[in-house]
Amino acid sequence: MLTRLDAEFAAAMLATGLDQRHSFVSALSGGADSTALCLLMARYAAANAKTHRAIIVDHGIRANASAEAARVATRMQARGIDVKIKKVSDKAPTTGIQAWARRQRFDIMLAHARRDNAALLLGHHAGDQAETIAMRLSKYSGLAGLAGMKRTSWRAGVPIGRPMLDWPATRPADICQLFDCAFESDPSNLDRRFERIRLRQFMLHEQKYSTMLCQLGHAARQILATLDQTLVD
Repeated sequence: MLTRLDAEFAAAMLATGLDQRHSFVSALSGGADSTALCLLMARYAAANAKTHRAIIVDHGIRANASAEAARVATRMQARGIDVKIKKVSDKAPTTGIQAWARRQRFDIMLAHARRDNAALLLGHHAGDQAETIAMRLSKYSGLAGLAGMKRTSWRAGVPIGRPMLDWPATRPADICQLFDCAFESDPSNLDRRFERIRLRQFMLHEQKYSTMLCQLGHAARQILATLDQTLVD
């Protein structure tokens, strides 16, 4: 089972185009998605003579945030994975907390990846892709927006890879179970004040919409690729 999973992850890394790089940083929140990514990446790095470490960003938003970050770090370090916890120094705003947290997390991880000349890896999966496309669709996004997240992109000079982007939303938890590795459950994932959470809960019960949205994103990417090729020719 693990041999087949390793081969599947290696193929996913090849698809990102980042397989020739030597250094990687994984974003680790402690949830099932990032935990699965970290576990698989650690095995991939060991098998291919690459360096890998994980970064946990402690926003300090919740009272137990620091204890949770320490628990996640200890859990992964026990498996031989290099983990660093980075605390956010800025004070959280009273509104737009999720967007603020994402910016803080991204900025910190990008800074460390850039310092190490590393690729940054994120644990996004097909469910996240469907949510992103649905949110952009609701805002009347154009073709580029409907294409969703890219498997590989660049930001501030850092390559960003999402090797699990085509994998089902349920796959990361299954992988954690296979490794007998616990993971954290973020209570904000139940907070229906946030648009993304409402979409996530809806699509968990209506899987066909998630599939259709991913198909829409695939079609949009194909159209954009054809247009780009036409312009080049």
